[in-house]
Amino acid sequence: MKTTIATVKNEFRLTEWSAQIQAQKSSGLTGHKWCEENGVNVNTVYLSFVPIISLLICFLFLAFNLFIL
Repeated sequence: MKTTIATVKNEFRLTEWSAQIQAQKSSGLTGHKWCEENGVNVNTVYLSFVPIISLLICFLFLAFNLFIL
């Protein structure tokens, strides 16, 4: 499998998000409060998850054959 720059960037971004999520969970703070205290733009966090959520929804539709054509 050929590794591209985009693949490496996506893997890095996912690793970074995972670390931030773990840090927020272990802090005991709400997501919004953790973002404020760590200088993370809340809107950026939410927008970052839109593609992931969209893929999850598509997967669920495919898995349960829910597409209506």
